[in-house]
Amino acid sequence: MGATGTKKDAFEIVVDDGTIRVPIKNTLGDEIGSFKFRPTDTGLLERYREALGRVDDAVEPLSNASIKADGTADEEVEGAVEAVQEAQKRLGDLLDFIFDGNAAEAFFSGMRPFSPIGGRFYYEIALESLGNFITARYKDEGKKLNKRVLDYTKKYGKGTGKA
Repeated sequence: MGATGTKKDAFEIVVDDGTIRVPIKNTLGDEIGSFKFRPTDTGLLERYREALGRVDDAVEPLSNASIKADGTADEEVEGAVEAVQEAQKRLGDLLDFIFDGNAAEAFFSGMRPFSPIGGRFYYEIALESLGNFITARYKDEGKKLNKRVLDYTKKYGKGTGKA
């Protein structure tokens, strides 16, 4: 029997690390991708903040490029295609850095990062949505942990003067 109670290979260890698969949906409710996520990963928030600090460097190749309304490079501007491709790769690397390697394809396979939406680039909306998601998950996990700690300390008479 494995750690999860199912029969497993004798040379395999199964550990519940809290990983879940998270669907990404558009505003119509259609799934546009999914990625793996560990809500208990204590380094996630730090990596997210670090990635946000590196966004300007990621999009720096665009400083000499021109982007068309559909989020693609203006091919008439020399080097624009390569600049957009490099910036897209860098943004993808940042998303993968946040989640240890599986988010860029989920977010950018169906929509280019520089596609305009409401006066903003799609990648900006995606990063903002990720930040909201991460924050909500951390709050949820924090509440669960606090409840468990309170339940555990009650049996020792915390706050009652008993030991």
